[in-house]
Amino acid sequence: MLPRRLRVAVASAVAVAFAPALAQAGVVLEGRFLKFQISDLGTIGPGLDEGFGIVVDPRGGGRHCIDMLNGLRHEGFGVVSDQTGFVENANGIADLGSGAVEAIDGGARWTGSFGSLFEISHTYLFDPHGTRIVIETTITALQDLESLAFVRAVDPSPDASLELDDTVDPFETDNTRGGAGLSAADRIFGRGPLTGLGLALINLTTDYPSNTLIGGECCTTDSPLTVLEGAGAVSPRVERGDFSLQMAWFIGDLAAGESVTLRYAYQIEVPIEVVEPASLALLGFGLAALGLARRRV
Repeated sequence: MLPRRLRVAVASAVAVAFAPALAQAGVVLEGRFLKFQISDLGTIGPGLDEGFGIVVDPRGGGRHCIDMLNGLRHEGFGVVSDQTGFVENANGIADLGSGAVEAIDGGARWTGSFGSLFEISHTYLFDPHGTRIVIETTITALQDLESLAFVRAVDPSPDASLELDDTVDPFETDNTRGGAGLSAADRIFGRGPLTGLGLALINLTTDYPSNTLIGGECCTTDSPLTVLEGAGAVSPRVERGDFSLQMAWFIGDLAAGESVTLRYAYQIEVPIEVVEPASLALLGFGLAALGLARRRV
């Protein structure tokens, strides 16, 4: 089995245009404002390779680009049941191992499995003119599964390319649960206090109960059963820190041959002040001066 935490070399040049992706397994999806890759682990990001996560171009001109997942590029998912225990795939972690990823009309699809217990797929739907990534996760039981639950986790760090002094931790975000007319069970959000760029994980599923959790530390995926208990600041309060933002769904019992589909989305939020040309010029100057983001250790 691979080590639980495979550190990925992550010094990324973010003040560049949308350049061709590094040679690696996976599918790259690119639009006017976003560029991201689906790895052969089913994650958004580099998988077990070096590479980028979700690169945002606030103005859509290909000049000022920031990777929302600076650092270890933590993004992933996990499954728990009485029969499987907790297993996860994340960038740098491969409990479920590699699967097959392919480009499809309007996005990409990854399929994988966990032994003879279940199959899992993620369909990533992407409007090249928008800032939302819709994900449809389907779990098919190959044997009877009891107390089945699923979790998705991400650690946004958009400010990691803007460290100007030692008084600010560039990997910290202002995090909250709920907001934008949604409950704490259906939305979790983190915003970089320097760039103002935010990432929300939004529930689009009504068939199964969900909840969110602001994790106690960065770069982790907790058991879905822990996430379903809920924890962390609820909007309008915020909790600043380098935390993992997580959402989980409780599915319950799934008989052999049965399937369940969950639908949710990552939404990138760009503040008006970042879009303004003057702010972008200042942002570009700061990025050029720094060159590379500080590598998280």
